Amino acid sequence: KMAHKFLDIIEIEAERLSNLISDTLLLSEIESKQDTKREPCNVNLVISEVVELLQPKVKEHVRLIFQPDPSVKPYSCNRDRLKQLLINLVDNGLKATEFGAVTIVCRTMGNQLVLEISDTGIGMEEEQLDRIFERFYRVDKGRSKAQGGTGLGLSIVKHIVELYNGTIHVTSKPGVGTEFTVKLPY
Repeated sequence: KMAHKFLDIIEIEAERLSNLISDTLLLSEIESKQDTKREPCNVNLVISEVVELLQPKVKEHVRLIFQPDPSVKPYSCNRDRLKQLLINLVDNGLKATEFGAVTIVCRTMGNQLVLEISDTGIGMEEEQLDRIFERFYRVDKGRSKAQGGTGLGLSIVKHIVELYNGTIHVTSKPGVGTEFTVKLPY
């Protein structure tokens, strides 16, 4: 009985360590800008894949909403990077939200691809917003530990955005929710 409990703990910690290693490697790869592979991506398709992938993480009273916009032009990028960016932002939204929805909006605005990921989750205080892209910074120390995140998700997101010379902006209100807006130039 006790042995099983320890094995479970070892398994959980091993997975956490493995995630941490892969996130760290990913981050250093993106930072060193060794990422020259670019091809035209169907953004709606990539988002649909992310929605399908994260569907199992959607809680009972939460909806994951995405309505594809057929007018969105293909975006030239490394498809995996775009997917990682979206997975991290949507996954964060889902973790933070107990009731309501996580919504993904994607559109072309002038010469920019605009991605908006919003949630009706716990939200953040103004003073936390400046720090959320730092490595290992956690808004809620207790909760995130339990959920086994690596604390590198938003750092990875920011580096991917910078890789494509884009910008990321966040607005949030405690108890109301959070919205991330990513703008990537075509």
